[in-house]
Amino acid sequence: MRKSWSEKEVYMLINNYNKLTNEELLNIFPDRTYMSIYKKARSLGIYKNRDIEFKNRSIVRSGSKGSNWKGGKKKNKKGYILVLDKENGGYILEHRRIMENFIGRRLDNSEVVHHINGDKDDNRIENLKVMTNAEHTIFHHTGAKRSIETCRKISISRCKNRKEA
Repeated sequence: MRKSWSEKEVYMLINNYNKLTNEELLNIFPDRTYMSIYKKARSLGIYKNRDIEFKNRSIVRSGSKGSNWKGGKKKNKKGYILVLDKENGGYILEHRRIMENFIGRRLDNSEVVHHINGDKDDNRIENLKVMTNAEHTIFHHTGAKRSIETCRKISISRCKNRKEA
């Protein structure tokens, strides 16, 4: 059964139709369907402006409804897995997200999550370790064999085991 539009509803529709998205209109008119709102607006000669139409199309095609949706995961150039962070509207490194959830707090910018077995795809908590930037650098460079030329470029103290020929 059709429900007639009250004067207050018509007034609200006239003032808000070309300013709000479809979702926002459905929140204002909870007992109406989008199609009934659309038809009433057409009968009143009201049309949405281009910016709102673009926003409506973007909302409809975003996230899992989009044609190129891959589950909210992708890899960056360095091979690390990124996951969609809906709170910030961007992507975050998966291994950092897993570690933050495990320890129950946000990681500082000075903290690094190290993959113990070196496999960037292996984000099991058993394979992850939190380190400071300094600890991580020392871990990866301890015992590194450098050429004499490289030793000349960096501080001599790091190349104690190298002797000039």
